[in-house]
Amino acid sequence: MKLPALYALVLALAPGGLANAYDERLDITPLTGEHWLVSFDFNLSSAVSHHHQLFPRVLEGVLASSNASELHLRFGQGYWDADNWGLTPNNGANVAGTGVELWARIAADSYPDAEASWFSLANSLSGMFCASLNFIDSAHTTSPKSVLGAFDTNHSLYLFHGSLPSEPVCTENLTPYLKLLPCKGAAGVSSLLDGHHLFESQWQSMSIDLSVEDGRLHLRQSIYAVLHVDRTLERRINPVPEPEPYEAVKCDSSRDYSNPQNGICYPRIPGIGEINVTLSDLFGSPIKNGACLSKITSKSPQICLHIPSDNWSVTASDELSPAIKSVDQICYVIPPDSDFDLSIHSETRESVLPKTPSPILASRHLVGWGQERGGFHSVYKSTSGDSPVSFVTYEVLPWFMRVYLHSFTYTLFDSAGAEVATGSFSASNVSSDIAQLLYYKPAQPRVSPSHIEMLLTIPAGSKLVTMYQFEKSLLYYNEYPPDANRGFDISPAIVEVLTDSSSPRAVFRTTSSLLSLPTPDFSMPYNVIILTSTVIALAFGTIFNLVTRTFVYAEDLPKQSLAKKLRAKLSKITSMFS
Repeated sequence: MKLPALYALVLALAPGGLANAYDERLDITPLTGEHWLVSFDFNLSSAVSHHHQLFPRVLEGVLASSNASELHLRFGQGYWDADNWGLTPNNGANVAGTGVELWARIAADSYPDAEASWFSLANSLSGMFCASLNFIDSAHTTSPKSVLGAFDTNHSLYLFHGSLPSEPVCTENLTPYLKLLPCKGAAGVSSLLDGHHLFESQWQSMSIDLSVEDGRLHLRQSIYAVLHVDRTLERRINPVPEPEPYEAVKCDSSRDYSNPQNGICYPRIPGIGEINVTLSDLFGSPIKNGACLSKITSKSPQICLHIPSDNWSVTASDELSPAIKSVDQICYVIPPDSDFDLSIHSETRESVLPKTPSPILASRHLVGWGQERGGFHSVYKSTSGDSPVSFVTYEVLPWFMRVYLHSFTYTLFDSAGAEVATGSFSASNVSSDIAQLLYYKPAQPRVSPSHIEMLLTIPAGSKLVTMYQFEKSLLYYNEYPPDANRGFDISPAIVEVLTDSSSPRAVFRTTSSLLSLPTPDFSMPYNVIILTSTVIALAFGTIFNLVTRTFVYAEDLPKQSLAKKLRAKLSKITSMFS
């Protein structure tokens, strides 16, 4: 295969040797007494070459054919509770929103050439991951200006972003995802990734980050999931729900009126008290032996539990000693020659490590009524008590949401809830201390979506409310999905908190929205067809009878004797048996 100019140059500058670097890791972090975050990370680095031992050649081919220097693919579903769980893992850098999301940086001589490569990349990944990425066309594509690494000064690269918020995520996406790993999910921490257990979580995210740097290919695959521990254990122990016998009910002894001996039992509130669980209970099996990994890399996979060691106890299979043990984490190196399991026990499982709060709590929801107009109401609340927070919001709206630019307004509230300032995003007011920048690219019907980016600053402990209105457009009848009355999914907004250059940006997404559009009566064509067919059938039958039949008076019919009638009947009966 002939590599494009970009890859030919990288290949020529690549250092000698085809050394591969691979490591994988599993982190388990109790967020609350009920919800545990499990984080799977797989990192692979390989020299750019025509021959690959570990690196998936299919991904290298996709990069080469599209002339992309990096690509990022996300699959996600569920809801991340930032109020109770804090900031998303890894500052949200590898976390997905709802549905499927793709962005890439492509080298090309012109924008049309880069756009053609972008569509080719989306089509290739669609077949590779059994997803509907081929539906990412110009009506779903934008070029971010201030988020997702758009601040890169390399002007020879074009950044494209597209998302499909209505795309369901299931095992059809997980299976090809695991095929990219060196052991194909058969050994190491990836052996715990079973679709039945992963997709029953309350929130989950799968990501692929692929880039070319310094003559090497870098691939990072991350899977995050929030497990409801009690619900997970209940499904393992009691797959068919049935009432628990009285003797097995755990009573809350802290209640004065709770006396199990006298038949008075107040059930214990879920998420508190004792817990005793193993990896096999959570994932259905232990970690399979890493013999496959030992042939690939000298780094043994690790599993780390981020827990206060004073209140929790962890026991490994074969009485293996932890490689790292501190006040806030316990890490084990998974042996390569046997299966590995962990037993986790705590008398007070609600005792968890302090969570890193999200610098901003963001929410966005639709407002308005009727089928003609609507609006978006966004709330950004600062959790910092000592310094203002600056952030960029990035929103992509379908072309059938016609945004009114003059309706962009904001209102600032202090920590006590009193209104402090209000204003609009007009050209004369966009340079205020709160709303510093507004980028708006209007949509073109059936060609491109609306693209909105805002640079905002919130004083410490304050709340900022932004709002704008839009008009709903009518669609052609064949543009509606099969479940048109359900509504249309709108992509979540992306929020990036600005920091100094030495620290990474915190990235998180709002929830997706469901927009109701004017929907025609799809049954009307069928009713018209049925009514028209009935009328035609009645008219045709009447006319056909009039044309083909001959009508005579009864007295004009020739008369037959009784003997002739009997002979005719007899001959008819005889012919039936002959």
